[in-house]
Amino acid sequence: MYCVSFSITKLKSDLDVTGAKTTLNIPHIWSIDSAKNYTIKAKGDKQACVIYGCCMLPTGEILLADWNNRRLKKLNDRYQVISVRDLPGFPCDVCYWGNNTAVLAMVNKMQFVDVRGGMSLTRRVKISQDCRGLACHGDQLYVVGGSSVYKYSTSSLPSLLYTDHSGRVSFRHIAVSNYGNYIYITDTTSQIHIIDNEGNHLYTCTDPELHGAWGVCVDGEDHVLTCNRVSKKVLQISSGSFQKLGIIADRTNVSNAEVLCFNRSNATLVTAGVSDEIVVLKLK
Repeated sequence: MYCVSFSITKLKSDLDVTGAKTTLNIPHIWSIDSAKNYTIKAKGDKQACVIYGCCMLPTGEILLADWNNRRLKKLNDRYQVISVRDLPGFPCDVCYWGNNTAVLAMVNKMQFVDVRGGMSLTRRVKISQDCRGLACHGDQLYVVGGSSVYKYSTSSLPSLLYTDHSGRVSFRHIAVSNYGNYIYITDTTSQIHIIDNEGNHLYTCTDPELHGAWGVCVDGEDHVLTCNRVSKKVLQISSGSFQKLGIIADRTNVSNAEVLCFNRSNATLVTAGVSDEIVVLKLK
């Protein structure tokens, strides 16, 4: 399956991928209604902000993993910093796992955080594999590092879900579809790998505009949103068919986008990166 300037390496038949693929299912293509910048510099920051992870909380608040300052920051729904927690290491990513608990990827360990109020560090888990990106769905926690994806749960031991054996990739960020059936992984060789929740590789998406693909998330319709740390573009990829639908933003709107998260309640996309400001895109 191909579209203009976007190639897809297909590794399974269409019968292996759930969901109807008809012309009746016309996807909504996002565009920008407005873009606003908000400062995320907090008292006590000693360095410029470098945000390597962000996620939404059920309250509408936002968590930012600030690598450079080794801090977790919480923003309110007006994008003001309302809480800061110093960390015992450099955070590579953050996700919300439910029950007021967030998880931080910190290279060789995972730090759990109670996100209520001023936030407090709870347990810390050392792991043998590299831990660079993570995403949650239900009681499952997916962790990427190197060329592998690991699966953790609240009721079982960690297990290896998938490994790329090409020797050419280094996974960076990960997102899970709304129903938990697809897992999207960015790597530093300009690709998005798509696997199912059993660890079967379904597709590899490649495109010149994916060069430098870094952050990834899904919107309310299960479309994939990814940002490119080289071209500073935000791309939209369709659910199910995995075709590029368009470019939502470029460096004129989001000059420092490296990670992003989508707020389904008001159709806003928060982008962050190597900057003391985030850019909030109101989409339409």
